Amino acid sequence: MASIMSIGDTSVKTGEVHASSANKSIGMLSRMLKELSVRRRLKTPPIFAGLRLRAPETRTRKTYDREFIQTRLLANHALDGLIRAASAIVPHSRPLSQEDAPF
Repeated sequence: MASIMSIGDTSVKTGEVHASSANKSIGMLSRMLKELSVRRRLKTPPIFAGLRLRAPETRTRKTYDREFIQTRLLANHALDGLIRAASAIVPHSRPLSQEDAPF
């Protein structure tokens, strides 16, 4: 079992596979083996029970710069190309001043 885990950990670390995808596959395999065991009355132990790969630490995405938001996203007519349904959820307001800015 250690060899399977070390292969999986290496693949996750090298970026060949994501831990969440590997865990999903392990879960599906575990359910298939359990179903076979029940249907065939094999009484096999749950060999994958509790086996989960840890995801490597992820970097957080940088926030948009205030100037980009004000000059690109909140500029006059910047959102004119949106379909009507999408533009309905974007509030139409004046550009933010320094005092109004929440960030």
